[in-house]
Amino acid sequence: MPARFFRTGLRDDVVDYLVAGMSVDLVGLKGSGRSTILAETLGALTERGWEAVRVQGITTLADRPLEALALAGLAHRPEPRGPSAVAAAADAVARATRDGRTVVAIDDADDLDQASAGALTAAHARRPFPVLSTTRPRPQRLRSPYALPSEVRPGVRLDVPLLDVVDVTALVARTLGGAVTPELVARITYASGGLPGVAVAIARTSRHAGILRQADGLWSGVPDLTQRALSRTLHALVADLGPAAERALLALSVAGPLPVEQAAEIATWDALEELDDCGLLRTVGTDGGALVGVFPPALAEQHRRGPLTVRGARVLATLPTSARPQDDHAGMVGDPWPQAASGVEAETAHPVDLTEPRSETVLDRVLFDEAHRQAVLSRAAWAQEPNPRTTAAYLRALLVSGADRTRMRDVLARAVPSPDPAETAELTRWEAQVLALALDDLPAARTLLQARAAEVGAWAPLLTATQDLLEVLLAVVPAPHDDRDVPAGAPPVCAAAVAVAGAAVRIAHGRPREALDLLEATPVVDDDLGRDAAVLTGIALLADGASQDALAWALRHLDAARAQLDADAIPGHAYVAASALLLLGRLAELRALLGSVLAASMVSTRQRHYTSALSSMAGALARDEGHDRTSASYRELAAAASTGPGLVGPLTTPWDDTTPGAGDVDDAWERAAVALTSGHLVAGVVLAGAVVLADPDPTRIATVRQAAADVSGGLVGAVLRVLDAQADPDPAVSVRVGDALLREGQVWLACRAVAHAVRLFRADGDPHAATALLDTVGAELVARGLDPGRLLPSLHAAAALTAREHEVARLVGDGLSNPEIAERLTISVKTVENHLNRVLHKLGVADRADVARAVQG
Repeated sequence: MPARFFRTGLRDDVVDYLVAGMSVDLVGLKGSGRSTILAETLGALTERGWEAVRVQGITTLADRPLEALALAGLAHRPEPRGPSAVAAAADAVARATRDGRTVVAIDDADDLDQASAGALTAAHARRPFPVLSTTRPRPQRLRSPYALPSEVRPGVRLDVPLLDVVDVTALVARTLGGAVTPELVARITYASGGLPGVAVAIARTSRHAGILRQADGLWSGVPDLTQRALSRTLHALVADLGPAAERALLALSVAGPLPVEQAAEIATWDALEELDDCGLLRTVGTDGGALVGVFPPALAEQHRRGPLTVRGARVLATLPTSARPQDDHAGMVGDPWPQAASGVEAETAHPVDLTEPRSETVLDRVLFDEAHRQAVLSRAAWAQEPNPRTTAAYLRALLVSGADRTRMRDVLARAVPSPDPAETAELTRWEAQVLALALDDLPAARTLLQARAAEVGAWAPLLTATQDLLEVLLAVVPAPHDDRDVPAGAPPVCAAAVAVAGAAVRIAHGRPREALDLLEATPVVDDDLGRDAAVLTGIALLADGASQDALAWALRHLDAARAQLDADAIPGHAYVAASALLLLGRLAELRALLGSVLAASMVSTRQRHYTSALSSMAGALARDEGHDRTSASYRELAAAASTGPGLVGPLTTPWDDTTPGAGDVDDAWERAAVALTSGHLVAGVVLAGAVVLADPDPTRIATVRQAAADVSGGLVGAVLRVLDAQADPDPAVSVRVGDALLREGQVWLACRAVAHAVRLFRADGDPHAATALLDTVGAELVARGLDPGRLLPSLHAAAALTAREHEVARLVGDGLSNPEIAERLTISVKTVENHLNRVLHKLGVADRADVARAVQG
């Protein structure tokens, strides 16, 4: 199972535990990649000069005493009148591990026969040695109180993490041999639950069945990827279940996610507990209580879509009507994977507790079900009485559920204004959003809004504000209207709409504090405007430079949206949270958030601009991790779903430490120039900052400075300070800027200034100053719980080492002498000395003691 490129951190932790003499038990479902991690760990130990004794647990041999050790060459027929077979096996294990640098690795330790486990335990009791085992979650009735992992001490249990959507993208691309559409990856990620073995099986069986197609080098597929051929892979997950738990699994698969109490009504509590013990259930909390569903979703789909058997019919007959599957999709979507209304295959976001990412699969299904339910209800009301009120509600439901454009056009064609100006204004508000956001026809939306505004009297400000919001998203930002006319006696929703649109305009123009004041003074009188106001508040905090406050605000609202099953509120808050995490340098949390956001199955067309920005961030992270195909896929999705520069812009490429090609820089500058000239000041400055980092052209810096002449603080001010440092040849200037930004909490921008200072020091022939700066900043980042290697990639002089020099440096750091290194690498001592001299020079250090610290950054 190809998990080796995705769990290097876990592998390194396991290696460290084992070298320290502690045993490790890796726990994960079948298909989680635990066996691959074990193999990777043994490879890393071998590089350190350790030996490994491998033992394989085999279910069919679990009743054969000592068979596992015999297959490993550690058990033989005992001599007459000699020690017992178990004692002899224990002696053999003790001899194999007596050097103190040998680890015993036991894959599938659950299936180890008791005699082999006893011999290993006895040998360990004589002279402890580290044991690396892999086990799976099992029901209580099958757990042995004398299981090997609990008998060898000291030891730790480590759960094998699931892959997120970025890793699944890379895994599937490698499996299929080409780039994959993010929409297809979202389906595979959802179905597999992030289990790499299941993800690979889905990709392979789907390709074999001919339901995947490759066009222009990009793989895509049909909505239903659950093939009968998957049953062999999925069967391994349920092999430990008893009959009652199997029936409960089938019932929950058919019913879908249910409240826990209702799940207990169609299955016994004991059966539910057994499913939970085996890792086959996930729960998610909502305002209506906890919901429980089957994990991974492919397992539920296999049961739900498979042929009806007698057992299945019996289970179906026992389900209450409310829990039975419904066939009526009301013509909106034919499956749980609707196409994005923009014509782009895209995903949306759903926030979950990042400490339990597996609950996302349940939440994803529940969010879809809720959006589907709302669309069905609104469609029924519209079909029964197609008036402006029901039409507006149905158009909104179609936008939120990401329905296809054909259905939206059909509804628009049948929309008829009302003599009631309130109904006409509400209808027009949603007609315009469908035209602009779903059908990409802003001119038509603009014409409609302006024409109807002249007809609806006191409701005209609602339509004017709607146009302002669409202009901000899709075109030129209007000038701030400090005196936008709201007639006396106008409905409260009009004043609220004008305030929300005014806040968006002010944020774009670099006046976030004015926007915050305006939003704070605006009462929430409309759910959709309140939702927009909450997201804009987070964006205003970002633009004002208050990244920590923006993060806290966004996460609080993410939790609320998740609990309320509000799919339309999620992408905007996810965008704010992701941007804040990036600015704060919390890249590991950013990756986890993106993994949960982009694995979802449904996109709200109203929020596609946020999805575009999140996809751009994911593409940048994938590129930094060397997943070029994944990066390309997300960058294509971001470009296709993009509606414009946005209020802040995606804080991504080329804000990195690589050197993009001239074409990339010119293209990025053109986009920055367009943003600046269209009134998107904050987004334009952010984009321009990326360009100047890659190519510090004084003319471009002057252009940005002139455009932002009236702005001095917040995010724009921080970016401008980095740009000024880029233009100054004195590294001390960049050092001061970096130090100031770090103290202000703008960690990511601070690291950009530090990166420039390091390069200037090296260009000036002062590697010692570069190393000292990296050490100082690195220590500060570590003290904040951040990863210097991610925030300052490719900056340390170690990156300039050749592969052989890096190998020599690593062995020096491990404490080996020159002769020992020469023997390990089978080269001469003189060659080692030559390599070491170059390492010392490149790293800017004086002795061997500093080499390891310098290489690790």
